[in-house]
Amino acid sequence: MNMPKLIEAMNELDDELILAAAADPQTKAKAPLFRRPLPAACACLLVLVLALAAGLAWQGQRGAAPFVLTAYAAQDAGGPLASQLRPGQAVPVSAFTAENGLKGAVFSHAAQDPKAPASVLILADGADAEGTIRAIAGLELERGTVYLFCVLPEDGKAGHSFPYLLRNEAQNTVTALSISIERDGDGYSAKIENVVTTEQRAAS
Repeated sequence: MNMPKLIEAMNELDDELILAAAADPQTKAKAPLFRRPLPAACACLLVLVLALAAGLAWQGQRGAAPFVLTAYAAQDAGGPLASQLRPGQAVPVSAFTAENGLKGAVFSHAAQDPKAPASVLILADGADAEGTIRAIAGLELERGTVYLFCVLPEDGKAGHSFPYLLRNEAQNTVTALSISIERDGDGYSAKIENVVTTEQRAAS
């Protein structure tokens, strides 16, 4: 377009359009949120770490039990042999006889109240054993101790698992574990497995 025609075309423009265009400032294009890939990757990684940490807060912690579990094996002299149970490590145990005639392996841990009288919980593989136990031949039941009497079947078959659940009100936790008992020669061996401690959360 030559100059005379350009001038003629500009003269035909409406004055209001020219004034409106002059009053409207130019809008700059917005820069993208992340100009470089490194800050974007760091931000995504931070989000993932925070999400993982939040998820772990709800999951149970696996590993050693937060309390000491003791196993007992009979000896010819000197009283029963007491061994500390650790996850995956087998220790010898014996079949003890309770006052009600039940035969089973015996374990113990400290009660939450050290002044509480001794108590005996009866655990049975796959079924609840009825009755109460106040005395176990060959064992002296001590105050402030919880005893677990795992009933062994009369057929003497190997491979028995006894689940156990302990609530710790002071630490606000629940620990679940399994006591596994196997035949070992003329006697038995025991170990604890699947130890999971979970923090109890107050209902919102």
